[in-house]
Amino acid sequence: MKSKDRVFHNVTPGRSKTMGKIRGKETSIEVTLRKALWHKGYRYRKNYKALPGRPDICITKYKLAIMCDSEFFHGKDWEVLKPRLEKGNNGAYWVAKIQENMERDRRIDQELLFLGWTVIHFWGKDILKKPDECIKVIEDAIMDIRLNPDMKQINIYTLNYDDIVEKALQQLGYFYNSISASETDTKASLLNAIGYDYKVGKYIPSFMVSKIHGDMKKPIIPGKTKYLDMLNEDYFEIAFNMKEQLCKPNSILIVIGYSGRDNHVNKILQDCLNAGLTMFWYKYSDKDNPPFTPGAQVKVKNQEDYKIPVDTTKLCYEDLEKVWEEKSEE
Repeated sequence: MKSKDRVFHNVTPGRSKTMGKIRGKETSIEVTLRKALWHKGYRYRKNYKALPGRPDICITKYKLAIMCDSEFFHGKDWEVLKPRLEKGNNGAYWVAKIQENMERDRRIDQELLFLGWTVIHFWGKDILKKPDECIKVIEDAIMDIRLNPDMKQINIYTLNYDDIVEKALQQLGYFYNSISASETDTKASLLNAIGYDYKVGKYIPSFMVSKIHGDMKKPIIPGKTKYLDMLNEDYFEIAFNMKEQLCKPNSILIVIGYSGRDNHVNKILQDCLNAGLTMFWYKYSDKDNPPFTPGAQVKVKNQEDYKIPVDTTKLCYEDLEKVWEEKSEE
């Protein structure tokens, strides 16, 4: 049915005629965002019929659905708009109609998320006034989608028995799991677990703390039997998972506070280096030399002055902060 033939009930004839001219698709906000995407080299489908709700723009390569919403019909600042509508002409009609639109939006979002799609909503005025910012949001979402879910897990391997790492993560409010030899029977299933936010349909960074030498309940005591203890099923499973993770493509290991004198751990790390691992080795003492040849894969981070050493965790943090700032400026 053409727009001029559309009829809206429970409104005045003049209002019905005005509403009938409002486009359901090919609106100015859709066209503006599509042109911006095309200029950036992104190809898409418009009003994709194969998906619930026929999203305004679909980048099928990344399963990304983009909705261009007008402020009025989709209830922007609803707590402010609703009382104003209730006081105006046909208030009950408009409140019911917009609430229906909002509920439909939520239902369609849920259906798309269930199908594995990422959904982004933009308000019309944001698209018209700040199209570059909208494109930046889309590009950030694409980058997030391109990252393999496995890369959302940040593994921390420690030879300590205490729970200082877990306490730090908890205080910072991060999502984490931990495992040691005394818990492998109950926590082994968490080794590859990562968080997922169902509300926004995204994986969230998750920390996995693996205690290679056990914990206070079941520690490996330094001595002649240390190597044999590592072959115990509970310890072996954690060490094997460490090797499996670090042998994955593009893996990076940051070494802090390790003397490099555990032959069994060194053997695992050497195998991982052979598989392509990149290692950043932070030295606190001049004697903390890695048992591997420095080079493209083993990058040694020296102190500026070993007579006045700086905490290696602080040095690592500063380096990561620099990398983050450089990437943010690109």
